[in-house]
Amino acid sequence: SLHDALPIYDWDIPVLFALFFSLIVGIYGGHKLTNMNLEMLAERRREAIEHGVPDLVDLLVICSESGLDLNGSIKRIARELRTSNPILADEMSLTAIEMEMIPDSKQVFTNLENRTDSLQIKTLSKTLSQSIEYGSSLSVSLRDLAVESRQKRMLDAEAAAAQAPTLLTLP
Repeated sequence: SLHDALPIYDWDIPVLFALFFSLIVGIYGGHKLTNMNLEMLAERRREAIEHGVPDLVDLLVICSESGLDLNGSIKRIARELRTSNPILADEMSLTAIEMEMIPDSKQVFTNLENRTDSLQIKTLSKTLSQSIEYGSSLSVSLRDLAVESRQKRMLDAEAAAAQAPTLLTLP
């Protein structure tokens, strides 16, 4: 008979509990994976910005010594960084737009700090803010900052090179 050919499912309490538990674990796991993915993307973005700051500072020194004002320098640097570091170029483009719209440069640099969440960008923005506020030479301040950022990049490279033998022996 047809009734004997169809399987009969017995939905008792342990099966329903297992389905409910699987649903809860799936939702929670999906939520955690989404957060982990966003954190990983944010960290990758932060690292790209950190990696490009020494070049940004060097270009700012060149532009300020050639006679460009700060806003013109930032626009020019945004164009130049477009191929090598598009993330930092986007931030610089947004900063240049904000400098045209917001009269308070300190607020513009605070916005840049908040968007990037980078220690080197915070140092750069504080240097630029203080240079504008106190009227000190922008190129001298930036040249000192360029030396520091190059030294930090060299120390990071040396630390990565020191870890390489350890990482190679593990496999």
